[in-house]
Order: sequence, then structure tokens, then C-alpha cells
Amino acid sequence: IQMQALLAAGGLAQMQRDLAPAEALLGEALAAARSLADRRGEAKALAWLASVRRHQDALEQALMLGEESLRLGRELDDEAVIALALYHCGMILFRGGEPDRASPLLEESLARFRRLGDIRYIGIAATMLARGTLPAGDHERVALLLREGVPKLKAVGDQGFLIDALGTLARAARAQGEARQAVLWMAAGLALRQALGMRDTPRNHADDLRLREALQRELTPSEFDEAYAAGAAMSLDQVLASVTAAP
Repeated sequence: IQMQALLAAGGLAQMQRDLAPAEALLGEALAAARSLADRRGEAKALAWLASVRRHQDALEQALMLGEESLRLGRELDDEAVIALALYHCGMILFRGGEPDRASPLLEESLARFRRLGDIRYIGIAATMLARGTLPAGDHERVALLLREGVPKLKAVGDQGFLIDALGTLARAARAQGEARQAVLWMAAGLALRQALGMRDTPRNHADDLRLREALQRELTPSEFDEAYAAGAAMSLDQVLASVTAAP
């Protein structure tokens, strides 16, 4: 029970980007799982630690942890563990600039979560696969994934990953020459992050700053300010409706 509590607390801290507490809690969970010879718990702790290392940009170590989690999951023939490990490995490879290796892992992860009927992780995996797919310029695929993922996130009340969906939509809109719509979604995402009190990683903050600066160059100051104010004022229901209605 204590190991499961440590896992849950560590996973929550990681999702809130409280990386130091997450690392400590998940390290304790990993040690407890190993002392109990709980290989499933060990695999889950390794997967979550891989995600912490990803956010710390320690990508080589992150991938080692993720691959060890995947190895254990396959040995146990545990569909849920395999799906989780595939998800984290895929995200690490996307962060490392290897989309050709990352995409098949996230596709397999999403397929497994669908088979499991895991509504929350269908939403997460679809949303993050959309984000990873964006640089390839397949905007139709991005939209389809977000239409699948966002309603699932809404259903389970996971607003944190909605921020990622909005960031993806903002970048997709800019790539298609729709700067005003990009500002709306960017502002809505930043306002939601602030409302939730979520921390951001330095890399993500830098990415958001670059997007903001690019959009400020593409619009007049008044156009940017008007769109930003409109996006920041959107209610959660309006945000969700705009995402699911995106072309």
C-alpha cells in the first residue's frame, strides 16, 4: 500500500512539474517495489522516473529507464505497463528529436490504451501524439488526434493535458497562416496554466516565448493584444468547444 501511495504521489508531482519531489517520491517507490519483489510496481516506477528525467533533459538516462520499464512489462505480459512504458519512451524520443523512432511507439501505446479502455490515457496519448506529429506538417492527422483526445480529457477532468492540446493547436494554426487563431489558443492555454497553478519546465517556457515572439511579429500590436485578451478570457467550456471544432 505504501509503495502504491508513493507511486501515486510521485506521478502527481511529475504531472504538476514538481520535479524534485517527484524524483524523491518515485525513487522511494522504486526502492520499495524492489524490496517487495513487486516487478509491476518496479516497472511503473521506472516509467514515471523516465518521465521526470525527460523533463530534466537527461534524455539518455530517461530512455534507459523507459526501456527497462518496457522490458519488465513485456516479461510480465502486462498490457497496461507496456502501454505506459511505450508512451514514456515515445515522449523521450520526441524530446530528443527522433520522431521516426518515437511515432511508432506512441501509436502502439495509443492502440494498447484503446484496447484497455483507459479513457484518461487514450486522451493523453492521442494529445501528445498530435503534438509530436505536428512538425511533419500533417495537420489533418493532428486535428483527428485532438478530436479523439480532448473529449477524453474532458471526461476525466484532466485539464493539465488540455494545455498541451492548446499549444499544439496554436502552433498548427500559425503553420497554416492563422496567426490570430494561434494567439487565441496560446493565450487560452497560458491562462489555464495560471489558473491551475501549474509550473512549466524551462524548455517549454522557452518554446512558448519563441511562439509568442513569432506571433507578435506576424500581427500588429493591436491585433495581437485583442486576440490575446479574447483567448485569455475564454471559459473552459469555450476552450473545449473550440478545440473539438477545430478544422
